[in-house]
Amino acid sequence: MARTMCNSCTTRPVASNNMAGLCEACYDYAGWENQHEDDNHEGGENLTDECLVCHGQDPATVAVKKGHSNGIKKSHTSHAACKHESTKSARAKCRKERAQSGE
Repeated sequence: MARTMCNSCTTRPVASNNMAGLCEACYDYAGWENQHEDDNHEGGENLTDECLVCHGQDPATVAVKKGHSNGIKKSHTSHAACKHESTKSARAKCRKERAQSGE
């Protein structure tokens, strides 16, 4: 079953079963848009520092971060310049020697 995408930004999946079909970021922003209009922020009344409309950015215009975020860096070393055989055990031995020498 495919994930339902947000009706506003069309890039993030719908996080909850809200009736508007919005992701969490767009749902929060829509709530602030409503509060912004109700409190007449455009007219300079009832201004707050928390208002995302006054002090933030519409999440539909922000690019979604891509890729994994597990924080584990992997290094991929090429063995093209090495003189050893192209076998798994030879590459493993080469990696071990490189690690010991600090490469």
